[in-house]
Amino acid sequence: MCIRDRYSNDLEENLIRRQPDFSNALAKTEIRASLRAKMIDWVIEVFGNYPDTTSHNTFFVAVHVLDLYFKNYKGRRLKDGDVHLVGIAAMLIATKYEDIMQISLRDFVDKVGHKKFTAEQIKEKEWEILGALNYNVAFPTAFQLFEKIMYKNFQQDNTDGYSEIKSSAIYLLKMLYLDVKFLNIQPYVIATSVLCYTIKTYFFGIIEQLSQNNRQRQVIAEQENIPVSYTHLTLPTIYSVQISVVAVSLKKK
Repeated sequence: MCIRDRYSNDLEENLIRRQPDFSNALAKTEIRASLRAKMIDWVIEVFGNYPDTTSHNTFFVAVHVLDLYFKNYKGRRLKDGDVHLVGIAAMLIATKYEDIMQISLRDFVDKVGHKKFTAEQIKEKEWEILGALNYNVAFPTAFQLFEKIMYKNFQQDNTDGYSEIKSSAIYLLKMLYLDVKFLNIQPYVIATSVLCYTIKTYFFGIIEQLSQNNRQRQVIAEQENIPVSYTHLTLPTIYSVQISVVAVSLKKK
């Protein structure tokens, strides 16, 4: 094993050990799962308005902070009415932690919150959330785990197929976190499963397209009484995919 592979494996194992536990995040609250889903969808919309300064990981930090707060908060039972302010504060924490050019507090007051909450209310909730998390937001996100798996298996691939697989997988990964039941599954398992599903779907799409092209060629050949050649059916070698789905056999540490 080369030095790069050894350190890569050590890093991956460290990320897996440190991944947060989001299971039963809403169990101690009175927050509806449907309202949480709306909040996650809104987080996507908010960060979508700042595409030049925020990253995919900013979204996942915000969502993970939100769920860890719901899970770990030891005060009164949180209700639906608390979600809006908590969501804004979680996004503020995420952009402060992740982005070089963070979204300003003034933007969260005026543009994001539409002046429903004051700057002091947002900062107070930010302080409360950080206290519930023991001031630790340096945990691996589902997106970071996904990127680690992508790099391990594809290295620095700049082909169109790679970009399509990656963008589709990221979209699916975000959509899964709208559903509260996926919080009971380890982020590494979700990231690995999403990548495998996306690769499978991508290649099935290629095969279907080739099959469709073949049917069209057969029809043309029959109409023009031309011998049919099947040499074009050979699938191009686009990737040598070596995905080791070890996540499903991992025991929770």
